[in-house]
Amino acid sequence: MDTKSSLNELKPNINKILSHKKYKTHYKVYGNLSNKWQIPTILIHGGPGATHKYFKTIIPLVNYIGPIIVYDQIGSGKSKYRYKTSTLTLKDYVNQLINLLKHLKIDKCHLLGHSWGTILALECYLKHPNNVLSIIFYSPTISIKLWQSQANKYLLQMKQNNIANIDIPKQYINKHIGNIKILQKYAQTNQNIYKHLWGESEYNVNGYIKNYNKISALKNIDIPIHYICGKYDTASPKIVKYLSKKTPNSTYKIFNNSRHVAHFDEEQLFQKHII
Repeated sequence: MDTKSSLNELKPNINKILSHKKYKTHYKVYGNLSNKWQIPTILIHGGPGATHKYFKTIIPLVNYIGPIIVYDQIGSGKSKYRYKTSTLTLKDYVNQLINLLKHLKIDKCHLLGHSWGTILALECYLKHPNNVLSIIFYSPTISIKLWQSQANKYLLQMKQNNIANIDIPKQYINKHIGNIKILQKYAQTNQNIYKHLWGESEYNVNGYIKNYNKISALKNIDIPIHYICGKYDTASPKIVKYLSKKTPNSTYKIFNNSRHVAHFDEEQLFQKHII
């Protein structure tokens, strides 16, 4: 499968900004939504505070899986927020996604949430279960407690091995998140949003969502669920296997040479797997 050659040529069918009284939503639609036989897939980015641009290796799959919709969450990219960042809540982000689906008149869809985006995917399903046909929880943060526990283990290992006093934050990102240069180029994270919602760093979640835990909701999901993570991911294989056991009708895939961004680390294998 060759998606690289078509990536630069691929242009969205729709590229617009939807206005709301509190914020704007920049969104793009790849493919034709008028074909009712093809169910669209919504890509929900992580960060928090990143942009849709880091889905660059997934968007070309529109030629294989049907319409793909990407958008920038509130405060990210061109999705401007009219008030102070400190006033943003999880409810705002869930409503933004639901309002976008209503605007596009989408009553059935598949969701792919990555990292923090898995929280939004789950919350969207819990509010509108009849509209979501399946979900991919990619490097999930469904339980911040589990994430923080794994991060603490990784951090301890790194500190024990850090005899040269290497920069721990950068070392952590390179080992467990992804290539820093690639992330900076494509994620383009709004640090104010990140710090408000997530916290100080990838391994210190002390922001707005620090107590988020919806493991108890997983047993009530009655649609196909697929979990994905990288072997060296902070959303570790152990976490993903545990969450999958808690989720009826679920499967999981672990990418053995990947961190938190398997769609970059093992691009072609990831693409083939999604198809």
